[in-house]
Amino acid sequence: TPAYEQDCADFFVEHPHVDITVRQEGEATLADLLDKLQLPESNDLSVLSDVPGLTYRTASGVQRTENRERIADLNTIPSPYLTGLFEEFGAVRASAVIETNRGCPYGCTFCDWGSATLSKVRRFDLDRVFAELEWSASRRVEDTSIADANFGMLDRDVTVTQHIADLRNTYGYPNTVGMSYAKNQVRYLRDIIRILAEVGILTEGKVSLQSMDPATLKAIDRTNIKLSKYNELGAEFRKAKLPLGTELMMALPGSSLEGFRNDLQDCTNRDVRVQANPTMVLPNSPMNDPDYRKKHGILATAGEYIMESATFTRDDWHTMMQLRSAYTLLDTYGVARYLARYVRSETGMREIDFYDKVREEVWGNPKKWPVLAGLLKTMESFMAPPGSWAFVMAELKRFAVDELDLADNSGLRTALAIQLAHLPATDRKFPHVLELEHDFAAWWAAMLETREADHHDDWEAHTPKLAEFGPATLTITDPNKICVLEIGKSLTALSYNLRTWELDSPVARARTPMAARQG
Repeated sequence: TPAYEQDCADFFVEHPHVDITVRQEGEATLADLLDKLQLPESNDLSVLSDVPGLTYRTASGVQRTENRERIADLNTIPSPYLTGLFEEFGAVRASAVIETNRGCPYGCTFCDWGSATLSKVRRFDLDRVFAELEWSASRRVEDTSIADANFGMLDRDVTVTQHIADLRNTYGYPNTVGMSYAKNQVRYLRDIIRILAEVGILTEGKVSLQSMDPATLKAIDRTNIKLSKYNELGAEFRKAKLPLGTELMMALPGSSLEGFRNDLQDCTNRDVRVQANPTMVLPNSPMNDPDYRKKHGILATAGEYIMESATFTRDDWHTMMQLRSAYTLLDTYGVARYLARYVRSETGMREIDFYDKVREEVWGNPKKWPVLAGLLKTMESFMAPPGSWAFVMAELKRFAVDELDLADNSGLRTALAIQLAHLPATDRKFPHVLELEHDFAAWWAAMLETREADHHDDWEAHTPKLAEFGPATLTITDPNKICVLEIGKSLTALSYNLRTWELDSPVARARTPMAARQG
């Protein structure tokens, strides 16, 4: 609940049915609160005056008690799993949230995690963590969410990961594991993802960059891992065939439309999956401080998206949202990923500029591009091909030839054939062997080699053209059953399960193979 004084007062006005709010850690505060209340005999809340960590309303106005000290020994908090609290709810257990430590040593302005606990990280005993994980796995809970702020920051996190993998081998669960990875520390990330991938647990390594724009990072008090380390990590994950993604925040203070484009392109240059989220002002984050909001021209209040600031307009924000959707469809889910690389090789146009031009043309003239317009407008709620992917490829080909002056030749035919072959349809048969006019896999490997030789930003100038490679075949498979399981869902459902539409091949981005999964 809100901690800033005015926000707290506003909260009680906006929620007249609320009498008491708990600030910061709630376990001990809630227990003391329940001990003090004398309901139903009396509804006098003045008895709460000596309970730290509360804000409550009385006839004389809103009262606020002193802050409560953080819980020093987390093991004094009873476990709802191990005390049997959840047993009465039966066998419907889709997910379980388990905490191995608490606290965050960082103080990013957009987050109330570090601002609330900016201190030494406190740990639960491993025996307790292991027991909770076993409770979950033995009851066939499909999804385990680790609630730590920075999983992978501690060496013992690798031990916890191995225990999860051992439970998977014993019980067949969990199927997925979600976690928020360490912000500036990737030392243990590859081991964690490798261990989970080896037992078929669906997961993905995540590097939370938020932005790579210096002005934006300064505005949010953020320091990222060094770019050289990020490049090295991406190369390691690719060679080990492990999935790697990154998280960006759109419309941060100090950012701009061009900065957002550049952030997306920087991630594209490293071929990692992007999850870009609009920025919301959290109630207790430093970003919600009235002085901070005034300094950066933030018009949003707590719980609202930042749609305007000193560095971008509301129109810019709407353009960023459109670009975010287009990028998600065309690159993250792979609808034009291969074609975009070919376009860059032939014209020098960056992938993000290609996607942005598609966005601008499609939204500006949907009657001219009806299939692409339909995809972009319905993708949030219904991710499915528009009857046939051939219609999409036909519009993309027309766009490339008419709008970009790309030659309609064997290179374009090869790129479009590759693009079409990687998209799912319910009637697909596998393995699907493509007969290609040019060796796309060899060209792709040459591109990756060039990029990793410190040419992320200009690989197209140092890589042979696709047309220079001779004929070849390329085999497409669907080990993750995307054609069966992942068509017609909402984007939210697909993202939750770390899904993508991209089928498997020698040029596809790595994913945890469903073939290895049990249960």
